[in-house]
Amino acid sequence: MASETEEALPPGAILHDTLNQVSSIISVAQLCLISKEVSPEIQHDLKRIVEMTKAVAANLKRLAETLEEEEEA
Repeated sequence: MASETEEALPPGAILHDTLNQVSSIISVAQLCLISKEVSPEIQHDLKRIVEMTKAVAANLKRLAETLEEEEEA
């Protein structure tokens, strides 16, 4: 259940926070990719995770831009 402060956030702020979290996931996955201790199978999966997460980030960014445009209108 969300706290009262989370519920009070506007949709744009929630999207911004989520986008930051997605960016952190991408960064961690990319750091794992450059590690020499990760097997090729795991590297392949990490590359897929990075690609999918970047797509999610792009969608969230478009959604945030749409919300901003609607708020301005």
